[in-house]
Amino acid sequence: MLTQWGTSLTMQLAAPLLTGLHTLAARPEVAATLAARLATASTTPSSTPLTRDRLDALTLACLALVAALYTYGTVCLWRRGGVPGGALFGRVLTFAGGLAVLAIALLPPVDRLTTQLFAMQIGQYLLLTTAIPPLLILGSPGAALIAALPAARAAALRVWWAERPPARRIWEFATQPPVVAALDIALLLAWYQPRPFAAALASGALHLGEQLSILLAAILFWWTVRHPDARPTPAHGRVLISFVAASLASAAFGLALFLARTPWYGVYGDRAAAWSLTALGDQQVGGIMLGVAPELIDLIAALFLIWGWIQAQERRATATARAERLARRAARTTTGRDEE
Repeated sequence: MLTQWGTSLTMQLAAPLLTGLHTLAARPEVAATLAARLATASTTPSSTPLTRDRLDALTLACLALVAALYTYGTVCLWRRGGVPGGALFGRVLTFAGGLAVLAIALLPPVDRLTTQLFAMQIGQYLLLTTAIPPLLILGSPGAALIAALPAARAAALRVWWAERPPARRIWEFATQPPVVAALDIALLLAWYQPRPFAAALASGALHLGEQLSILLAAILFWWTVRHPDARPTPAHGRVLISFVAASLASAAFGLALFLARTPWYGVYGDRAAAWSLTALGDQQVGGIMLGVAPELIDLIAALFLIWGWIQAQERRATATARAERLARRAARTTTGRDEE
């Protein structure tokens, strides 16, 4: 019975196909048009739209989960009263802004446009590296996520971290200024080589991996900028030098894109033409964006580092002077007691 049902179903499905083949045989011009369209469609895997849609849904679900955890942790902080209300509101505002911009960067229509225009690809890269990480870090997500834990587990986590486990040693190495700067430059040069770039453009999963790796490296980079003294010896100078080096490398790569005589990414040739651009012109626009647009944010960050460096020097000078006064006072007290 199952065999009969399968045979019947096969015949029902095959009937329209047989009818279509008969029509194509009778009308050659229709067959030629269909063959041309199939040849064009064969350049894009049939599973790509479905895969990208699923990845979009997964990305949206992850962003919603992060927002829910952050909201819960922030409510816990507010109830405990450990952070002033104004500061807490500022954290929430910046973190929400960072998540909103991240959603804009990773989801349609922006993400879809990156497959059509190289300039949009660079725009997405700039959002992931210069706009989103500072907003997320200013939101202090670590404090909110720890506050979301039960008190006992949060205390155990702090004790475990204070014992300098391997995870902390890895974190301390990964957040060294030269390391994060080298990682930032290496990812830019690696992902934007023509072959890896084309592979990521053709695969939704690889494209998402590219975005996440660039975002995580940028978060590490901006964390060192935000916390240059979060180590036994303050590193304002090393952070500033590393920051300037990474910024100059990015600008140099943008200049190379702009000055190139031929397009590096041929996959954009026909796609850019739909936007009245040539592949080379599209690449040059992206090069200008990469070389010029982030410089204002980089300048602000550099000024922030210099200001923090000056403040740290003043604090150390004040602490040293206070220690010297206390030492002289203690010495005078000891001398007076000896004389008595």
